Amino acid sequence: MRRALRALIDPAVWRATINAVAHLVFDPIVWVGAIVGLAVFVGTVPTVVAIVPMAFVFFGFSRIAARLQRLRYNVLLDADLAEAAPLEQGGRWWPRLRRYLARRTTWKEIAHHFLSPIVGFVLAPLTLVAWSLPLALLGIPVALAALPDDRSADLGFVHVHSAGSQVAAALGGVVLLLLAPWIVRGLASVDREIARALLGPSESDRLVARVDHLETSRAAVLDAVALERQRLERDLHDGAQQRIVSLAMGLGMAREKLDDDPEQARTLLAEAHDEAKLAIAELRDFARGIHPAVLGDRGLDAALSALAARSPVPVHVQVSIPARPSATVEASAYFVVAEALTNIAKHAGARNAWVTVARQTGPLAGHLIGGHADQLVVDIRDDGRGGADTSRGTGLRGLHDRVAAVDGTFVLSSPVGGPTIIQVVLPCAS
Repeated sequence: MRRALRALIDPAVWRATINAVAHLVFDPIVWVGAIVGLAVFVGTVPTVVAIVPMAFVFFGFSRIAARLQRLRYNVLLDADLAEAAPLEQGGRWWPRLRRYLARRTTWKEIAHHFLSPIVGFVLAPLTLVAWSLPLALLGIPVALAALPDDRSADLGFVHVHSAGSQVAAALGGVVLLLLAPWIVRGLASVDREIARALLGPSESDRLVARVDHLETSRAAVLDAVALERQRLERDLHDGAQQRIVSLAMGLGMAREKLDDDPEQARTLLAEAHDEAKLAIAELRDFARGIHPAVLGDRGLDAALSALAARSPVPVHVQVSIPARPSATVEASAYFVVAEALTNIAKHAGARNAWVTVARQTGPLAGHLIGGHADQLVVDIRDDGRGGADTSRGTGLRGLHDRVAAVDGTFVLSSPVGGPTIIQVVLPCAS
């Protein structure tokens, strides 16, 4: 019962109702424009001079109408319709027009312009009846109560003339009102699937988008690898390498003093021993920066807890991972959190930070940020000054590239004054 009541105030249900009404307003305009445009275009075929501008007018109108339709379905029905892949620019008008006419998307859009009014003519009245009929049944007892006792109501299929029939009408109205959201959702799903079939990207468009994404990801991988290599070289040169050079110099000086000044030699050896221990510690930290042993041994929860313990800013960690993802996904999530906490400590001026990691699977996961059926969602936020921007500095840009390298998504929200929120989605499925 509670679920049925929540459905009555579900925004998605009311957006679907608005979409049904929009069919009655928007589709006739598109249908008339498509009919007139097609008729004029066909009528000018014998006229070589007039057919060219009319072709551009008609197909231009079709593209604009299709974009508006996609926008309507995306906003009102969450159809997630992507725009068609753009045509190659340049060249003469005739090859460009031929390429446009050769695309299946072009004719699917035109088919939708003619089919959508028919769909709307069926779905829109059914949607309106789904709401108006229960309201009418609920209103009958109220209306009859204000009229003399000998009055009755006749809806064609329902005749209300007595107190018992009024109660039955009211109960029927309640039942139909509770069913109305599910009817509207069912009708909207039919409308959404038709829109996806005719206005959604074709297979070639999907392949083009996938190739573009892979090219971008490959470039991001190369950039991330180059930045990582530079960081490793810098850390080795500035840290362990300097320690080892100092150790070698100390041992050389001790060897020279061994015969002439044994006491000084022992002092130099003690200093070299301390330097060797510091070099070992730095090499251990360096190895942890490449891939921490605790991550491979005990998983992401223990590794992030160790990160939080070393952070100068108090970090609240919450990890919910029923099953461990792949090593690549774990490493990506770990380094995203590590770099984010470093940025928080250096630049945010925050008093607290929060890290939440959850693995989400099943059909509902596909409706989240990344749209994958099995994904690791990482949420990092702080109460600092905000103003973070991926276009300034290489830290956040490197995070973005690292996430893109594994086909993930990176979303940053950091208004001036805070808070800063980083949301990362990493696909777990192979």
